[in-house]
Amino acid sequence: MSIASKHSCMAAAMEAYGVGEWCRRTLGYRLDLEHAPIELQEWCIGEMNRTQPAIAAAMHECFEAIDTLPLLPRIAAPVLMLSGDKSRIAAASQRAFAERLADARLELFEGYGHGVNLLEPERCARASLDFWRTVELPHT
Repeated sequence: MSIASKHSCMAAAMEAYGVGEWCRRTLGYRLDLEHAPIELQEWCIGEMNRTQPAIAAAMHECFEAIDTLPLLPRIAAPVLMLSGDKSRIAAASQRAFAERLADARLELFEGYGHGVNLLEPERCARASLDFWRTVELPHT
């Protein structure tokens, strides 16, 4: 039986199962399991499990309750977003963010799901360096 069928919300599942077990059961939403070796998967679960369930649940509820899209047009700072084009939780929302931000660049990693920062760290670092090299700083 899935977490969703036992609990009406993720926050309740975190508190019921603990963050580590909740993460294990839902890891495919946060990490591309086809590309992630088991050691990386276990590391992610262990790191998330360091968060107390009540804190993780409160953070999840907060993130779900806030609509940031109306705020984005007021952000003038350059923004680089990196995501897998197959990410179930990021690719679509980051496209919406990129459309609303004044100075945004979205780079989608073809064939990847979520967690490209963990799966392709060198490529992410290169993309970040390339992005910041194109940013013009205001003259003071």
